[in-house]
Amino acid sequence: MLEFEPYQARHLQRAKQYLALRPVENCEGQLPCGYMWGIYYKSQIAFDDIAVYLIEEYHGTTCAWIPRCRLENMKEAVLRLLSYYETVKKEPMNIFGVDEEAANELDEDFREQHGLLLEELQDAADYIYDAEKMRSLSGKKLHKKKNHLNAFLKNYEGRYEYRRLFPEQREEILSFFEYWNQLKPREDEEHTLYYEMEGLKRILSDFALLDVKMGGIYIDGRLSAFALGSYNEALQIAYVHMEKAIADIRGLYPMINREFLVQEYPEAKLVNREDDMGMEHLRRAKQSYYPLKMGRKFRLYQK
Repeated sequence: MLEFEPYQARHLQRAKQYLALRPVENCEGQLPCGYMWGIYYKSQIAFDDIAVYLIEEYHGTTCAWIPRCRLENMKEAVLRLLSYYETVKKEPMNIFGVDEEAANELDEDFREQHGLLLEELQDAADYIYDAEKMRSLSGKKLHKKKNHLNAFLKNYEGRYEYRRLFPEQREEILSFFEYWNQLKPREDEEHTLYYEMEGLKRILSDFALLDVKMGGIYIDGRLSAFALGSYNEALQIAYVHMEKAIADIRGLYPMINREFLVQEYPEAKLVNREDDMGMEHLRRAKQSYYPLKMGRKFRLYQK
């Protein structure tokens, strides 16, 4: 029987080994994403001989993420998770973050045999872009973004620079986050900003174990935009897990978007900028960069 315990830094190295068994496109399949939000979701982790398992609390229920293992072990890992739900949690199994490859492996016959249903989650789809277009902002569709970027370059000529950031700059980074939060309009997701800050602190504390990079745009010597990302070498995908900029400064968002990729991930073929969480303002912002494709995700659950 699976034995779960709170997800801590000491689990990261072992978890990384399991994640490498089957690289996936979706953001939740990357080590920094799950670890960053571990405090908010009260994440717990378990290992066995074939997989790593992650469960979280969400609205009074226990939700799991798709087990990370070799594809040929996927059905067995799901059955072990199903046994845990039935024996320990005594509630219906609910698995999120199921990518297309895993969904195909967990075929209709398997689902029917074990009383499982598969549902596509439109609001959870990741926005995946052509990395070169994001670095160059070339083409008619991105013309407005390029204009905003050129306006920034003109208005702040000689006053800005890109710098790679490190955990030693913790206080400066957190101070910027707090300043950005003060300027941000109050919105429905406001309650999650506290946990986003706590997640950022967690990333900074365990930076060396997570293979992440950070960068910022400084204007007149002050940090004014910030980005945090990771890279999946097997798939040549860069992941932007966090991006913040002072919205009143025209062109600053396109600037940090471009420079972070140019400076930190010049080899990336694709860029995953995560999902929009069903929030209209995020959807508009992400669609304005014209994704190459959407990374589909599914939920697997008991009838």
